[in-house]
Amino acid sequence: MTHRLVTPPRLVATAFCCAMSVSVVSGAAAVEQKRSYNLPSGDAAATLNQFAGASGQQIIFMMDKVSGQRTNAVSGDYAARDALDRMLAGTGLSAARDPATGAFVVSRKRTASDAPQRQGKVGPVSDPQPKLRTTPMKSPRTLFAAVAGWLALGSIADAQTSTGTAETPVVLSPFTVQSGENTYTVANAMTGTRINTPLVDAPFAVQVVTDQFLRDVGAGNMTEALRYVSSVRSSANNSENFSIRGFNTGAPLRNYFSVLNATRTRTENAEYDRIEVLKGPSSLLYGIGGPGGRINTVTKQPLAVTRHSVELETGSYDHYRAAIDLTGPLAAKPLGGELLYRVIAVHQDSEGFRDFEFTKRDFLNTQLLWRNSRLSLRAEFRFLRQDENETFILMPIDPGTGRIASPERSYNTSGPNTYANFREYNGYTEALWTINDRWSLRNGSTYGEQYYDALRRVGAGLVAPAFTHVRNSGNWHSDRTQGFASQTDLTGKIMTGLGPLTLVAGHIHEANRGRLQRRDNSNLPSALFPVFDKPARVYSVGNLSDYVLAQYDDSTGNASRLYGMAQLALFRERLLLLVGAGRISSENRLVNRVPAAVTNTLTDITKTVPQAGLSYKLAAGASVYAMYGESFAPNSRFPGQPEQGKSYELGLKFAGERVSGTLALFDTKRENIPANVFDFATNTTVFGVGGKESSRGLEADFYFNPAKRVDVIASYAYLDTEVVTSDNEITRPDRKGTPLANAPGHQGKLWVKHTAARSVFGFDQPWAGLGLVYVGSMRPDSDPSRYKLIAPSYTRVDFALGGTRKLGEKFRLDGRIGVENVFNRDYIDKQITRGAPTTLKVSAALRF
Repeated sequence: MTHRLVTPPRLVATAFCCAMSVSVVSGAAAVEQKRSYNLPSGDAAATLNQFAGASGQQIIFMMDKVSGQRTNAVSGDYAARDALDRMLAGTGLSAARDPATGAFVVSRKRTASDAPQRQGKVGPVSDPQPKLRTTPMKSPRTLFAAVAGWLALGSIADAQTSTGTAETPVVLSPFTVQSGENTYTVANAMTGTRINTPLVDAPFAVQVVTDQFLRDVGAGNMTEALRYVSSVRSSANNSENFSIRGFNTGAPLRNYFSVLNATRTRTENAEYDRIEVLKGPSSLLYGIGGPGGRINTVTKQPLAVTRHSVELETGSYDHYRAAIDLTGPLAAKPLGGELLYRVIAVHQDSEGFRDFEFTKRDFLNTQLLWRNSRLSLRAEFRFLRQDENETFILMPIDPGTGRIASPERSYNTSGPNTYANFREYNGYTEALWTINDRWSLRNGSTYGEQYYDALRRVGAGLVAPAFTHVRNSGNWHSDRTQGFASQTDLTGKIMTGLGPLTLVAGHIHEANRGRLQRRDNSNLPSALFPVFDKPARVYSVGNLSDYVLAQYDDSTGNASRLYGMAQLALFRERLLLLVGAGRISSENRLVNRVPAAVTNTLTDITKTVPQAGLSYKLAAGASVYAMYGESFAPNSRFPGQPEQGKSYELGLKFAGERVSGTLALFDTKRENIPANVFDFATNTTVFGVGGKESSRGLEADFYFNPAKRVDVIASYAYLDTEVVTSDNEITRPDRKGTPLANAPGHQGKLWVKHTAARSVFGFDQPWAGLGLVYVGSMRPDSDPSRYKLIAPSYTRVDFALGGTRKLGEKFRLDGRIGVENVFNRDYIDKQITRGAPTTLKVSAALRF
């Protein structure tokens, strides 16, 4: 038996806990209770991570020792020890508990043939399990010492008694999630609770798009990446903003941070390990936002095993793209830990199906990660430059009648001398500290700068009475944005007399400043631009001296959030209760220098948003849940009356070997929306906050494995949305009761992949994928004045073929051929922007 000296800090901690009448039991000594598991088969480097989140147990392993070992799928209710044994049965791995910490230690089995041979003797047939360090390890001096307090002091005794070998093991933090390779599903996510949580236990709907799925469907942008998720729609024609359940959610978060200047942001799929879609209100964790949900992207992180890939892609419309991804160990045992790196770089040069359209992109993501058994420090720098000519390419419309003209697909009011140039620089730091086997601390910080310059021609409104021309104008933009943000999260787990209690507390601070200039020119040489007479079109941008300064804004903003969450597992962890609250404060200052020196200041906007949910396990692999949450966003015109959202949700979750997914019913309202009201006494229009919108419906997102080597992603959404109170019922009385923009009543999506058992033309595991996307009719544009526009329903079909070919022992070639919009369907994709015609893409990736 290992004896440990209880230090005075530990005595203080124990006394403190006793005073709260809470019985704290270490992970090693606690009686193991059964949990529900739905872990897929896969590479141990990924599935061991998923096991750690699903079991709530600490697990230690060396990445290079377990990588390449394929574990078994586990589904059902088991104790942690039994579940892990089932995972590792028949593999080359074994697991043992560390007597000091109670953590599971996983290592590779060793056979007699692997052992060193000596003359006259037989070598050992089993490899000693890796241990924690034997040398005393001082408590790390980090910025979080003041936050950790007595928890940090109480962990010294654990650190002083830990043992190990020369190789540094990996201790998975509750903040760490990786999706791994060759999988469409993940068992855990952090999006809804800020800790590594089994999705089947979460009392809310979360869909995760993995890196493997992104590669299989050939997603070239974020819109394509989220095409198969229910209720998610792109909501902008020249940036990557989205709506969920009919409500705008803005640009995707990046590593749980808001991005700068969300209306201009660009994304790069090559850097993503996965994309997480959280449905429902999210202000508790993410602050200002809508009630529909949030999208979060998680970047790939450095790995402890050497992996390189070089990918080339070409396709229709002179599309060329090259990407590299390099990762592995950088230095051996620096400062008693391991130093890892990752470099991701992309160059893309593409034209488009519209006249004068092009995109040139350069992207770089570099990371360094140092870690030992308790502490992990990561630094990341990213740069994105995109030069394009795709500015405000809209179909001609008449808002008054709802008429949408259909010229040739290559129609573009923009010309050869227009452009939109985007630059973004970001730096990240992240520190994860596993204080002991119960408590962990995380801090992340980011600083970014963004620059956007554009010269464009805008023309979408059809001119009556002939409706054969649109009225053109030119505008020039120059945006500058800078921002800093910091997040600190503390999570812990204690055992109570009722069951295990998980606690999360955190603070987020954000600060930004920006400058926006816009110059307009309403006197272009061809103010009336012909829609159907292509030879008569004039694309001149006019004289730059004619562009008059129309807008000049300076803005500063500060926001802070304090939040806490508690999750209690009752009745042998069959019933999970989740409660939380966030205190959000926002202060913004906007100075309008042009057209007049008007200052609009928003100060001391403070809101407390609650969230509560429960999940009950009906049986192994099946649970029901209920959730209530709120959201808020400030109103620039009414500082003291922020926009508010409320949502109720009921759902059913499956987590079996053949099928997993979520069925959700929801009812969401958004109110206190600025509205125009006509005052008959003064014959003027005044502003109020009486606007209301609602969205209710049904969502289903499922993964099926109906047969061996067949993977199916299926989703369906029914949305019943309504403008409850219009924003000017005098001039637009019939807008009341109409559906919300970008919210089709029905959406059905299906992706089927079949992998053959035999090789074809030298390619192993050849596969074929078929995608079907149905989108019902909808009001496409979010501008309230265009509520009469209707986009017809459409069905899009995609197809792809792929395979893998080994080139020696270390090299692998992955090939893919994809055809998007196979039947060349002409449809309105987002806002008033046409979908692309049939598009071919061919890619080859060398991995080693």
